[in-house]
Amino acid sequence: MSEALKRYYRCDVPPEKIKSCKGCQLAPETPDPQCPVYPCATARGLENCGQCPDFGCDKLKCRMDVVEEFLAKAGEVPSVDYETFFRPYLSRELLTEIHESQNN
Repeated sequence: MSEALKRYYRCDVPPEKIKSCKGCQLAPETPDPQCPVYPCATARGLENCGQCPDFGCDKLKCRMDVVEEFLAKAGEVPSVDYETFFRPYLSRELLTEIHESQNN
């Protein structure tokens, strides 16, 4: 992830400073203290944002939009980089499916 941040976002973050986000339901605490999503989901007792009646709120949208907007502008990204650095963070479709199944 450190390499991806450097290569694609021009941010230099040492590997030892990076803690991966495995989603609210799998994290005992947020790896990113500035994440607006984790405290909201845990305060509401949700496993993930797809279960939230406010699904698609600005807190979640700002997190999902970053990767999608970058990929729209990036042009060609090698498939190995896409699978490693981007695909795990493209959660909109899965969370939408979860949200829709909650309402059926």
